[in-house]
Amino acid sequence: MLSEKPWISLSIILIGGFIWFRLDRHFKKCLIAHANTATRQTSLNLALMVAKGAVAAFAVIFVLQVNGVDVPGMIAGLGVAGIIVGFALQDLLKDLIMGTAIVWDNTFALGDVIRVGNFEGKVLSFNFKSTKVQDIRTGNVVTFCNRDVATIEVVSDWLDIDVPVAYEVEAADAREICAEVARRCERIDSVNSAEFIGTQELAASSIVYRVRLHCDPASRYAVRRAANSAAQDVFAERDLAFPYDHLDVQLCK
Repeated sequence: MLSEKPWISLSIILIGGFIWFRLDRHFKKCLIAHANTATRQTSLNLALMVAKGAVAAFAVIFVLQVNGVDVPGMIAGLGVAGIIVGFALQDLLKDLIMGTAIVWDNTFALGDVIRVGNFEGKVLSFNFKSTKVQDIRTGNVVTFCNRDVATIEVVSDWLDIDVPVAYEVEAADAREICAEVARRCERIDSVNSAEFIGTQELAASSIVYRVRLHCDPASRYAVRRAANSAAQDVFAERDLAFPYDHLDVQLCK
């Protein structure tokens, strides 16, 4: 039998909701301020989300009990309906399971650049259901359902640039050219450091040398373009051409 004074439970909900809203904002501000890493910020956001759900569930149960509803009996009566709903919400459950696995394994954090298949983007937000990512090539914002993410790669902060040099160039001169390319690349915005790694490949028409740049992963495509331009400038200043494959055709009489 329902309570003759439903306004009591309603008042409790309103007061409790107001208090929770104020405390939630305060706790979130304090906790995020003391989270010195993106991983901790992600974990704290999710912890607060779980706490909100738990408080909301407790509030609903409390209101039902105050109004005389037999909560245990109601839950028992919803057993069959719960199975049906479970099948209907299986995709949501998959999202929750995958989201929990991501948090448990510390797979990535807010601000990381991740690769999902052929897609690379910066993580803007994450919850147990979906992940919102900004494509670093186009700037488009894409939202993945967590169940659709089978393999996640966190992109590192280094980028390799291959510089082909003709076989006719002396080895010492070729290494100096690549070292100069590395020095020019250090001047590029978003590049923290650059170094000449060494010989990468003895190709058909050139010797390929490798320069490694340490940069912001979100800027890797812009950095690659700037690094290629720097290599072009160095070759132009030394009056060198980039090697390419030649095809000699001889006609026999």
